[in-house]
Amino acid sequence: MSWMFISISAHLCWALANLGDKYLVSKRIRNPYVYVLWLYQLSVVPVVVLIPFVDFFVPSGASLVWLMAAGILWAFSGMPYIKAMQIEEPSRINMYWSLIPVFILLFSTLFLGERFTHVQLFAFVLLVFGSVIASVHAKGKGLSFSRAAKLMIIATLGFSIQITIMDYVFATVPFLVGFIWFSLFGAVAASVIALSPWIRSEYVRELKRMSGIVKIGLPTVVLIDLSGTALSQLAISLGPAALVLAFEGSQILFVFLISTFLSLFYPHIIKEDLDKRNVFLKLTALIFVIAGTFVLAFSGV
Repeated sequence: MSWMFISISAHLCWALANLGDKYLVSKRIRNPYVYVLWLYQLSVVPVVVLIPFVDFFVPSGASLVWLMAAGILWAFSGMPYIKAMQIEEPSRINMYWSLIPVFILLFSTLFLGERFTHVQLFAFVLLVFGSVIASVHAKGKGLSFSRAAKLMIIATLGFSIQITIMDYVFATVPFLVGFIWFSLFGAVAASVIALSPWIRSEYVRELKRMSGIVKIGLPTVVLIDLSGTALSQLAISLGPAALVLAFEGSQILFVFLISTFLSLFYPHIIKEDLDKRNVFLKLTALIFVIAGTFVLAFSGV
């Protein structure tokens, strides 16, 4: 069961990267799409360095097409996620990641003919209900629904398809070779947005505004995020994709604890709503999401 520990390590990396994303895109970088472009461009550097050290080759035509599709989905799913992170609290955003194993099992049912068990259906209800509660804000005497909900549904749907594709590709392509091609295609796909004159002008403007914190923080976030992606895909290559992603609850818990700590002691870095009603909503959502991921992990998928 080594893939379990690898998966949890991946989610810890992603939790730290998510918090880094939130700080940079809400405090230091105004345009979220320029930030996405920088993330994917920088992510290529450590991947290219790997090429001389592995038995690198060009996969078969079909595998290469699937890797290209996965890379494109990875790149464009990152855009709604970063925009959502800019306008919403990281602890709430992370609860939406629990939708990924739900989508993956839905794909298994639609395309592979698998059938849900009663336990899986129960887990789905818990996960979806937790995500809905995470979208609710207590404001004044009423409640409001998060603007990030639609963005994160799009993002998690795209990431789910990408993960399903990679799980299929790893059956015939070695992990490191597949990961390198996937990352290269993702970086190229993300760079397509630079064809927009508006993005190019924003890119130059953000470069001129770039502070020392961004110069250090951006590559650090990239390395941490890339480590999480590599660890996750390594776990997928060793164990069932749905089970690997079921450990999403650990990432949600990591982000909740760290963001709460920062909000209490370092609010200039990350500040979340910690009034009684919002904390109650977050804790309730957290309980549903973690319970759902736990049930799903032991549902026999």
